[in-house]
Amino acid sequence: MYSKILESPEKIAQFVSTKIESKSKWWKQNACKYKGRKWRSWQDKVIEILYRENLEINVKKYGRIRCKTGDVLVIDWLTCCPILEKCKVTGARTITVCSVLYHAQYQALLSLIDPRLIFTRDYARIRSSLRRGKQRGPKYCREIIHKFRP
Repeated sequence: MYSKILESPEKIAQFVSTKIESKSKWWKQNACKYKGRKWRSWQDKVIEILYRENLEINVKKYGRIRCKTGDVLVIDWLTCCPILEKCKVTGARTITVCSVLYHAQYQALLSLIDPRLIFTRDYARIRSSLRRGKQRGPKYCREIIHKFRP
């Protein structure tokens, strides 16, 4: 699946566009639930809306919060990842798939939640597909969200 999409810029653009539209539609349908709600921190808001509500991931169960201070949220994901599993089957590189096909949709939703939020990953700390039966690199994926303060 991913290998076919990554074959052409047009397929990549269509995939990413569809994912961003999906995130935007989800936000329009759900934003009213969060309007006026008080949060202990912007990080708690992100954990609740992006991860728990939209992606349906329990951070406490499947991730490790490495940093939740000031303008930074860092989470190491330990859970079984559907993207990683598809990459293992198809032979696609997780770094390429995550950076090219999935990065923009998370940024799009974060920008709707708060335009000051910037989504990044530490691509030196991302699980890669299996090679010759052995896991290469880290056993987690690290996502980093920064809050930009002008």
